[in-house]
Amino acid sequence: GGRILLALDIDRSDGVSGSIQVGADELPKFLDGIGLRYNKVPVAHDERFVTNSRQKSDRYFIFSNKFAKHPATSTLAANSDRLTVMSFRSGSWDIAAAPKDWKFTPIILSITGSFLDENGNFEADANEKRGNYPLAVAGETANHAKIMAFADASLFSDTLMKVSGNQFAVLDSVRWLSDRSEQAGGIESEEDVLIRHENSRETLVFHGSICFFPLLVLVAGFVVNRRQRGKG
Repeated sequence: GGRILLALDIDRSDGVSGSIQVGADELPKFLDGIGLRYNKVPVAHDERFVTNSRQKSDRYFIFSNKFAKHPATSTLAANSDRLTVMSFRSGSWDIAAAPKDWKFTPIILSITGSFLDENGNFEADANEKRGNYPLAVAGETANHAKIMAFADASLFSDTLMKVSGNQFAVLDSVRWLSDRSEQAGGIESEEDVLIRHENSRETLVFHGSICFFPLLVLVAGFVVNRRQRGKG
């Protein structure tokens, strides 16, 4: 029944630093035991990426709006036309064919045409298959144990957490882990809503309210002034 929020880095994926130390082989063994394997080869794209340094390394600066319909990505999936998740030098996840006791769902995938840059030359070579690679995976068991696994810890960095999509990815994931998915909200827009009048009757009422009534007031005022002058 435990809950885990996990974010790994392709350069430091063999252990976890902090108040709790994990041995070099303990974390991979734990993940293998539940049917999840971390692939440390960076995900790249040679056409659609974030231009940062104008170097080929920018091809590791990827973005995605491919979200599964899952409580941990409820806001992202509902707003995939406006929100993207960004990461730099992201790994990916491999899910075992039949993980014991666990059910895994890839909830964030890399965009179509992504490839695993095995030799680090930033090019999609013939042996590097293009596809949609899992960047984030949600898993749970029948006794409500849950794990949320991100393939790139830089998603949590100060720089990338300025991206709205990254914020909602983390926020809704924590809500799902803590069984508070119902609190996930939509995106509010501050843009003015265009008023449309579809039929002639509504158009007549609209123009009448902004033109006829002010004109009526002016005419009434003119008549009253003429009468007062006549009496004088």
